[in-house]
Amino acid sequence: MKLSEWLCNQIMSDAEFARVSGIGQRALVHKYRHGRLFPGPENLRRIRQATNGEVTADDFVDQHTGLPPRGTRDGATGGPPRDPIIDEAIAIAGGPEAFAKMLGIKMMPAVYTWKKVPARRVLAIERATGIPRSRLRPDLYPPEEKPNSGSFRSAA
Repeated sequence: MKLSEWLCNQIMSDAEFARVSGIGQRALVHKYRHGRLFPGPENLRRIRQATNGEVTADDFVDQHTGLPPRGTRDGATGGPPRDPIIDEAIAIAGGPEAFAKMLGIKMMPAVYTWKKVPARRVLAIERATGIPRSRLRPDLYPPEEKPNSGSFRSAA
């Protein structure tokens, strides 16, 4: 159930939910409710607890991609955008929770902080998704050059 739907059913304002849940700021609840910000792990826990488990992390992700809206995670910093290969790997894995579980990551939202695939996760992601390491981190694993088989000419 979406947070917005839950609040409407409870006839509860953003400010009241912020107070009851312990989130504290009405503006954060408003952003979560309208998909402008993805809650961090602590606020996801607070939301789940305050709604008796009726609203979970899955309720904040895009139903088509299984990902939170780009650039909407709590505490997201500026800088380069996230490498699209991460989104591809998450989709192949079957969604963010399945992806995190495949990698042994306990806090699923952690993968949303990645700007590029962490070096220590490259081989595990390759095994889990079949995406070659050279696509996951071309800076660490340059693509192998294929021999030019059709252009060899013998000297006659």
